[in-house]
Formats: sequence, structure tokens, C-alpha cells
Amino acid sequence: MTLSFSLCAMHHLTHLSINSNHLQCLDREVLDQLPNLDFLSVENNIISSLHGLQRSQSLSELYVSNNDISTIDLNITLCN
Repeated sequence: MTLSFSLCAMHHLTHLSINSNHLQCLDREVLDQLPNLDFLSVENNIISSLHGLQRSQSLSELYVSNNDISTIDLNITLCN
């Protein structure tokens, strides 16, 4: 399961919590359509990579515990 494209219509969304949904990945195309996303929680899924978050310009809080992430790209920068 991946993030749905129906989220793309929510341009003003600032907080998104999608814990325990069996998500396998974070879809870059969907996240690019959420320019105001400040808080993202994807805990308790089966995500293996944070690839797709590199261009999230307004993200300041990220919660990813209890996933299948094996490496972290240090190019991910959270806003202050």
C-alpha cells in the first residue's frame, strides 16, 4: 500500500498522521503536492526507505519508528 493520490488535492494540509496502515513507501509525487506539510507521522508501517522526503520544504516534525528502514539518507533536512 502507498499514499493515495487523493491527498494531492489537500494543498493546505499541515499535519498528517498515517500510522499503522501497512504503508510500504512514501510517494514523492504525493508529498510534492503537500507544500505546507509541517508534521508527518508514519509510525508502525512497513516503510523501508525515506526516499521521497528530500524535497519536503516545510516539514519540521517526522516520526518513523517501527518501520523497516535500514538506512537513512543524511540529505534530508527538516525545517526549524
